[in-house]
Amino acid sequence: MLVPFMDPQVYGRSILENSSFIASSVCPDPASRGRGFVARLSGTTAEFIHLWLLLTVGKRPFRGHNNDLYFSLQPALPAQWFTQETVSVQWDSDVMEVPENAFACALFGRVLLVYHNPLRRKTYGPNAVKPVKYLLDGQHEISGPEITGEMAHRIRQRKIKRIDVWLK
Repeated sequence: MLVPFMDPQVYGRSILENSSFIASSVCPDPASRGRGFVARLSGTTAEFIHLWLLLTVGKRPFRGHNNDLYFSLQPALPAQWFTQETVSVQWDSDVMEVPENAFACALFGRVLLVYHNPLRRKTYGPNAVKPVKYLLDGQHEISGPEITGEMAHRIRQRKIKRIDVWLK
């Protein structure tokens, strides 16, 4: 489903290039099946971003209740998406380490979100691992499945640069 997992020979271009859609197995032109194409003025980019948000943070990461803001993550990540070894990534002007058994992505385009999954299990379905602890900018540790109050507001305002989340 995602371009990074496709065979570049079938995809028809580098997997690092953008595609708006991929011709399916029912495409009338057999040579086009599995190839990526860029469409103009399509909604596929928005659809992909929506899908990516559902996979990485869940349907509703923020919610309000009794005049408080809550931040809770409900990712739907398969086990094989977690790293098998430590990886260095360029993030803004810094090089950051993503440890083994982790998955990292951008939240709001600015916040590095790192899930730690020592059990290497999926985050959905039976026996799924769920968030049990958060570490914000390496300083503020919050135990439990959600963050509330001032720290939730700081996350929403993009005043936090990195969120580490432990799954169990």
